[in-house]
Amino acid sequence: MINNLALSLVFVACQLAFMAIFGGALLSKGPVTPETGRWPRRIKRAVFGLIASAAIITGVVDITSAALQQRREAAVNAGELLSQAQLGKPLLVRLDSEACAKWDLGTIACNTDYRASYDSRAARWTVSGYSNSDKAVITSSTRYSEGAGSLSIWGALFRFDNSGMVYRFNQIAGKIRVAPVLDQQTVKP
Repeated sequence: MINNLALSLVFVACQLAFMAIFGGALLSKGPVTPETGRWPRRIKRAVFGLIASAAIITGVVDITSAALQQRREAAVNAGELLSQAQLGKPLLVRLDSEACAKWDLGTIACNTDYRASYDSRAARWTVSGYSNSDKAVITSSTRYSEGAGSLSIWGALFRFDNSGMVYRFNQIAGKIRVAPVLDQQTVKP
């Protein structure tokens, strides 16, 4: 989410740099005579104004679209997380470093994404992610169902809520969200 906004700001900065380079050349002073072939200053200012307006409008549109995308993702995560999980939608789970400090999570690594999906018919969680013991990304399924919001990562039991918080023994352990459609792999820590 923040990456989209950062990319939008870079885009706007590039637009402004282009505008400064082109505008500097366009607005440079010089004699206005038919022999030099230079445009009158009034026309130069009008052209520069159009370029500046276009740069500002495209920047605003880009930043606005990034903000709308963030809102869409937040809406999916906020009110529909439990129902999305029950439907088998892929989720991304990230346990924070405090969770690893509090509990022995075995092969589960903290500060890395785990891709999890729930099969409600089989009451089975399938989770892919980095294994500390295998030093590789593995996939494993665990049969577990304690109702909506229950979660099993390779046998370690957690619960989560619509706010996107993951809990272990009623203490915050990390975050969960609906996985982006294009996200196809888990990143090694």
